Amino acid sequence: MIHFDIHEVKVIIEKNHIAYGDNFAKGDPTQFAKHYSSDVWIFPTNFPKMCGHDAINIFFEGAYKIGIRYIKLTSNEVLCGPELVDLRGRNKQC
Repeated sequence: MIHFDIHEVKVIIEKNHIAYGDNFAKGDPTQFAKHYSSDVWIFPTNFPKMCGHDAINIFFEGAYKIGIRYIKLTSNEVLCGPELVDLRGRNKQC
């Protein structure tokens, strides 16, 4: 049986959230996109869902163009097991 500890998963998620915001603030779309799986779905506020790495780059470029320089992610709910992690949260754009 695979060892699984949800606390360890939450610690990794929190570190990833910090790196995500830092990469966004640096204006680095390549590092920013690495925070997503290849089959990512994101749901930007007031926009249709966006799927895949190309969509992440479009999201990044658009957000940067309108002046967003930092995004702080917060996880509200983490559902996970040894093979899947699904998190629900919110973001604050600065």
